[in-house]
Amino acid sequence: MFQTLRRMLGIDPHAALKQTLGERELPCFSHTTQVVLRQLRDPETSMASIGDRLATDPGLSVTVLRLANRASNGLRRAIVDPAHAARLLGRAEIESLVISAAVQQALPAPTTRHFRPERFWQQAALRASVAKGLAEVIDRARARTAFTAALLQDMAIPLLVDAEPDGYHDLLDGSHSDLHQQERDRYGWDHTMVAGWVSAAWKLPEELTELIVDHHADHAPAAIGVAEHALSDDPEPYVESARTRLGLSPERSMALLERARVDAQELGAALTR
Repeated sequence: MFQTLRRMLGIDPHAALKQTLGERELPCFSHTTQVVLRQLRDPETSMASIGDRLATDPGLSVTVLRLANRASNGLRRAIVDPAHAARLLGRAEIESLVISAAVQQALPAPTTRHFRPERFWQQAALRASVAKGLAEVIDRARARTAFTAALLQDMAIPLLVDAEPDGYHDLLDGSHSDLHQQERDRYGWDHTMVAGWVSAAWKLPEELTELIVDHHADHAPAAIGVAEHALSDDPEPYVESARTRLGLSPERSMALLERARVDAQELGAALTR
């Protein structure tokens, strides 16, 4: 994983992360999270065993169950058992939920004049819900990956606000669309690069790490690139981007956006409760 980051960015992620965060230690995933993620990548481990292991960490399992019920809101009965969730949803879905819950738990929740954790996660939830909805239209097999990448693409920002490298939080006064350029001008790095170093340190899937690092790039998947525009109060950039990059009509893209806004309210609540 770190070899990939070196190839992509030309630097040592270990050293860069240490220099950026200073004396702050990078938060760690719980032991249960690490074990569950290893088990999910081992086809010999049954989903029942994974669910049983997940249940040993109450905080993680509660968050995963909230997310699982949101993802499966068509069921008549709520999912109340991690083992049931694991069997019902399968490896890819459970891995996405475990990663999302673990990252949310691991990140600090600083509150400043420029940063509010609730707003941060609500925006992440909207971006993720839009990316998933768009991906289901153009490439359903990648919808879950698009969701997770869009949810976590700004995960370095709470870390940077908490570490406060040279008054980082002041940059949040401006437009988020040019935040990465301001970061590069001041520091020589941006939050996408820092998120990539963190992803590598946490041993997140390589595809997910690359999507997080590249989400501002021209070659980023269309669903993720278009979803970024959904955060604007003005829907026109989102509608135009969906038309030019995905061939969606304004009516179709707005219908997807409205559905995503409803989903995001529930997802944001699950992540901040």
